[in-house]
Amino acid sequence: MKMCLIFIKKELLEYSRNKKLFLMLIIFALFGLLSSLIAKLTPIILESVSTNGVIIQMPEPTELDSWAQFFKNIGQMGMLTLILVFSNQMSIELEKGTLVNLFSKGLSKNAVVMAKFFVSLIIWMTSCLIAFTITWLYTGYFFENTISIELLLFALSLPFLFGVLLLSIELLGGITTGSTVGTLSFVGVVTLVQLILSIKTDWNKYFPIYLVTNSLDVLKNTNTTVFHFPIVITIILTFVVIISSLIAIKKRQIV
Repeated sequence: MKMCLIFIKKELLEYSRNKKLFLMLIIFALFGLLSSLIAKLTPIILESVSTNGVIIQMPEPTELDSWAQFFKNIGQMGMLTLILVFSNQMSIELEKGTLVNLFSKGLSKNAVVMAKFFVSLIIWMTSCLIAFTITWLYTGYFFENTISIELLLFALSLPFLFGVLLLSIELLGGITTGSTVGTLSFVGVVTLVQLILSIKTDWNKYFPIYLVTNSLDVLKNTNTTVFHFPIVITIILTFVVIISSLIAIKKRQIV
């Protein structure tokens, strides 16, 4: 347990030194800031543009427009940022052989996997909460916060859970392929398969990616029951992938 805590501290220190921690926090803070600003300024910009005498008129932006921009940012650029930042969290250790000395001092392979997952989870959670808080504050400033905080947090939990699944998939990809390119390819294939299968409207609500592509529907319809099944599937898959990672790391020869 002591070695595991030491490794967690080592991971946090490393993310601080290589600026990845600050990169995540700054990017997601910008997501929070820009979500409300874009919603507020887009109609003004479009109405000021005229083409051949035709003036584009936009409806008055609302609170929902701000959150729509927020979930779009998190679901697209947010997920891409998450994937890129943590793409080499396992592969770099295997490529450089930095784990050999730690294993010789009593650190277990399971502790490495769980520590890396825990640290990435904390950074991901913190980033989401920062973006959410800034968006909520600016939405209240530009518009009015009428949507309940409980409903907003539930909506936030949907892309958050999908991000947690991506983190576990990256761990497994890093262990099995041993390279950053292999990890990115692994995540890309898994995501692409979900996108292809979810094209069929009868199937899309059964895949984890439904949590990202339809999270705004919670605020539009206040209906959360449709998300219960993909939430359960996502949680189960996350546990399965983590267990698979623990099995894979035990079988992998670390030199």
